[in-house]
Amino acid sequence: MMINVSRYSLVRSILVVIFTVYMAMSQTMGPYDFEIRTFENCERHAGDKILFESRMNKYNRSIYTISAQVYLGIDADDSLTAHVDLALFTNGGWKENFYKQKFTEGCSTIRRLAPKPVASILKSVGLEDRCPFPKGNYTLKAWPLKFELNFIPTFFYGKYRFTVMIKKDDRRIGCLRTVVDIIPKKKH
Repeated sequence: MMINVSRYSLVRSILVVIFTVYMAMSQTMGPYDFEIRTFENCERHAGDKILFESRMNKYNRSIYTISAQVYLGIDADDSLTAHVDLALFTNGGWKENFYKQKFTEGCSTIRRLAPKPVASILKSVGLEDRCPFPKGNYTLKAWPLKFELNFIPTFFYGKYRFTVMIKKDDRRIGCLRTVVDIIPKKKH
């Protein structure tokens, strides 16, 4: 049996499918803003050489700031690696190992991936924007948690927990954890 379909109805059907797929995708991923909910050390270990104590404050309706005491027990240089474990909050719990990535050349990599926030943080604590970051105690005061990561232009919306294990020679020397909400980018 042959079905007689006019070009108009075929084109209309294809456009409806494309529009439906677009609408479904546009509500689950796209350009984003992220709102940091928590920022903290992981559980401490005896060998940790990178530690911080932080406090988040609400600056206004949309901007939070972070103040922190940071201890670098070693120079933060390119011998460090960062092991990122991203967990997704779904169905009332964390889905562990949603995404994992290892970044080598720690100092240069963080400066390349987030140049503006890193430069701003370094300036706030009195350091020059270059590697290595020397060991010492640093104070970060009321630094605004509002910045963009341009190397990832779109992302899936949702609640995520980033755990960043910092290692030197495959031995843990620090661990940071943050929970963020990835939300559709606000039009300014």
